[in-house]
Amino acid sequence: MALTIVNYYSRGYGDSITMMLLGAVALERSRTGVDKGDLPGILKTPDFYRSYTLESQHEWFDRLKKKTTVASAHRQNGFDFRILDPEVRVISIVPDLANVIAQRTIQIDHWKEEHPILSKFYANLSNDETVKYTEKIINKWATENILESDLKIPMSNLYQFEHLGLGYRKSIVDDIYNDMTCYVKTTI
Repeated sequence: MALTIVNYYSRGYGDSITMMLLGAVALERSRTGVDKGDLPGILKTPDFYRSYTLESQHEWFDRLKKKTTVASAHRQNGFDFRILDPEVRVISIVPDLANVIAQRTIQIDHWKEEHPILSKFYANLSNDETVKYTEKIINKWATENILESDLKIPMSNLYQFEHLGLGYRKSIVDDIYNDMTCYVKTTI
């Protein structure tokens, strides 16, 4: 089975989607006796895209394929995973609800510790300005890192996973949408 990568903007619920897909894979693999392994995060680290050589990327990717069939990623610099494996399937979560992700990002407690420089910059902005600026960053990321060859699922319609024959569970998608309401003042 080829590796499926869930590409998403940070704080965009990609880990929940990845775990949903892994859950179904884990059930199927338990019948075949193959262990799915843990959820590696190598494709979410900027270093994978910036400082690893192509040879090193191939090594990490091969290790990843041995551990799991579904992995999450925060693609950077328009990196095309097909150079590592032409059979890879990339599902990109289109951040068409960038406002939700922006509000979620700035409300998560540990965000300020992870981004001290941006935190100082944001301190000079109103909440609305912060959300708008963060939306611009998210939309820029999407323009650069969601490729034409990706299967695109809009964040506003994660129920489309039902038609992919992967590991769709409506209750998990419902939980994601319920969680989104915690971070926004408007109805989704």
